[in-house]
Amino acid sequence: MEAEGGFMQKKDHIIKKFARDTLGCQCGDEVFESIQSREDFYVDQLYVLRRIDIGNRLLIYIVDYENLKNDKGLTFLIKSGLRDRDSGGFNRVRIVILCDEPGTVSDD
Repeated sequence: MEAEGGFMQKKDHIIKKFARDTLGCQCGDEVFESIQSREDFYVDQLYVLRRIDIGNRLLIYIVDYENLKNDKGLTFLIKSGLRDRDSGGFNRVRIVILCDEPGTVSDD
């Protein structure tokens, strides 16, 4: 059981570093005392790799670019994320889109 606890602490540390260094989160350390991470789930019909709840303040969706079939997929995900944020009482929602070559993703 101790090994699992160590793994969870490392995972939480990685999430905290990502939220702060990559997403620019400036929440206090107390917010990071509670991190809930759920993998492989669907927001209605759209597959999301991970949903991260940081201290019931910051909500993060991580999705693969390939799962966003078109612009409607992204619009749908944004609207769903905003609904999730509002219904859960979060302050912010961030949507992270993973892709192999970010420079090839169009702004259109």
